[in-house]
Amino acid sequence: MKLTLLGWTSSGLRCPDAAINLSRKDGSVESHRVTLVQMPNGTGKTTTLALLRAAMTGEARSWSSTAVQRLRRPGAKNEEGTFELRLALDEVRLTLRMKLDFAQGIATYATQYQSQNTPAWSPPASARPFLREDFVKLFVFDGEFADELLDPRKAAASDAICSLFQLQLFQELEEAAQTYLHDKVKDSPVSTHSKDAVKEKEGLLKEAEENALDLKEKSDEVTARLLQLEDEQSGIANELTQLEDKTKHIHDDISKAEREIEQGQNVRDTHSSAMLIALRTPLTLHARFHEQSTNLMASLDRLKLPARTSSQWFDELASDDNDDCVCGRPLGSEERAAIQDHKQRFLGDDVHAVLNPLKSAIQRDLAAQKSQPSAGSTLAQESKNLAATYSDLNQKKTLLSQCRQQLIAHGNSDEQELAKRLGAIDTETKQLRALQTLFAGDDGPKSVAAAQKKADTLRDELLAATQTAEIGHRTQVLKRILKRSRALAEERLKEVIRQRCNDQLQQVLPNDPLRLSSIDKSLTLEGQESGSMGQNLAVGYTFLTVLLSEGSHEFPLIVDSPAGPLDHTVRGRIAQMVPMLCHQFVAYMISTEREGFVPPLEETVGQCSGGSIQFLTLVRRTSGTESRLLAAPESASQTWQSSEDSSVLVEDREFFMKFDLDEV
Repeated sequence: MKLTLLGWTSSGLRCPDAAINLSRKDGSVESHRVTLVQMPNGTGKTTTLALLRAAMTGEARSWSSTAVQRLRRPGAKNEEGTFELRLALDEVRLTLRMKLDFAQGIATYATQYQSQNTPAWSPPASARPFLREDFVKLFVFDGEFADELLDPRKAAASDAICSLFQLQLFQELEEAAQTYLHDKVKDSPVSTHSKDAVKEKEGLLKEAEENALDLKEKSDEVTARLLQLEDEQSGIANELTQLEDKTKHIHDDISKAEREIEQGQNVRDTHSSAMLIALRTPLTLHARFHEQSTNLMASLDRLKLPARTSSQWFDELASDDNDDCVCGRPLGSEERAAIQDHKQRFLGDDVHAVLNPLKSAIQRDLAAQKSQPSAGSTLAQESKNLAATYSDLNQKKTLLSQCRQQLIAHGNSDEQELAKRLGAIDTETKQLRALQTLFAGDDGPKSVAAAQKKADTLRDELLAATQTAEIGHRTQVLKRILKRSRALAEERLKEVIRQRCNDQLQQVLPNDPLRLSSIDKSLTLEGQESGSMGQNLAVGYTFLTVLLSEGSHEFPLIVDSPAGPLDHTVRGRIAQMVPMLCHQFVAYMISTEREGFVPPLEETVGQCSGGSIQFLTLVRRTSGTESRLLAAPESASQTWQSSEDSSVLVEDREFFMKFDLDEV
């Protein structure tokens, strides 16, 4: 099937009243290869695209009254608006009309195909699979859908492939086979159980099958999510590597500062220990300490204390054999008793044990002092060294702080954010691994195998009870074949499309190479989750043009703002690619998109056999546009006038290329 957009007519709507004809002048159903419709901002590009989709899909039948009434021109009082879409299915014209009743807030349709006129949305059955909302957005394309193609939370890419190649037919065949089996079981004339028992088993089987299917889908989702997380981890690792390369010299400065700070702290500890050692030697700290210690030693030497014990000396002094004390005073009974009573207070064994080590320590320190420099000068020097060390440490810490601030300014915050994302991915991965283990187990409430086994057992029991085991077995075999066939078809289609997309992307984005690593539910880029807005749009163009060119059916590509976020190089590449991969390209654009896009587009169309390009400019007639419209050739202009609005359509290349508005 070949679908061609021939034109549309609008009246009483937010977009200008106009009749756009895209077919050739000979009146055939052949269109121009490329049609560029220049509509300044505020002219109704978005509204026109929404009406195109609604006319094709019939979706306006379910619109709310508010949605319908929103399409009336602001301030207008008309009670209805109309939109007519003209298509060609192969060589046959198809017209879909929408009437929007603003008073009642409803939309109604009428269809004309061949000689049939139907007061409803009723395209031929052969076209309906391709006029669904999910499929039409493939060729009536905008930037929002380009983002959806790369969104791992959605299945836009997978759905697009399944829709174009009608892989849903495999599912429909499975459902038909299951319905056939159900009818056979229901109508079986022979049963070993009552109808109620059979019905109960059917209910249990249905519940078990739904549970098994639900667990399988959840298991597949977990597996797919784990693959996405692996890709995200790889992408983040690449980003971290790039950031590290950018900030390597800063990291080196930080490492050097940290090493120098550690070394400075070791030097500080050495000087602090030296000061403590000096402080523990008071004998050499000051001359007064030395003088007093020397006098103490001399006094201890003069005492000439007994070698064994000082208490015996007092006993001998107080004996009856001594008439006089050592001081020359006579000793009486009272004096002797006082000596005995107080001898423990003087020069006892414990005092002796202290004095002797004290004498030895003083002697050792005095001897050492003669061969060592003054501890006082050592303490002063170490104090200076310690102060210098602290000053140097403070400078290095300041430098380290500056380096870290510089690192933040050069992306350290990005590194921290990436590290957080890695942490979140790691947490989610562990949770999903645990779930995956449960899904893959042989038993348990989350075991896919156990749920499927239960469903198989109930199915066998039901088939045995109704004596339809043979046909049930064949149905299961057929369903397995269909499942496997769909999986293989989808897998191979995705790989072929991925390879062709990568070939095209290499040409479209030569300066910013992007490649698709896989096509699962969404498009997955190698080493990154997403590109820039322009890159995403280029990837979306590439995927859809390749996809539409791969199928056995042909569709137009209708695009809003085809070159808006693209740089000039990419604009040219897209312009060279699109006309070669689709039979009709229709683009709604503004004047700022012409540069870098229109010239290569014209060149490419000129190389296509029988290719032609149509330039249309649709403008509302206002005081601001009146002077510019004077430049339009009268022979190429059409004017629509209503009580609320007036617009002019100009089909002329020169006017198209020169037309501009200040507000655009």
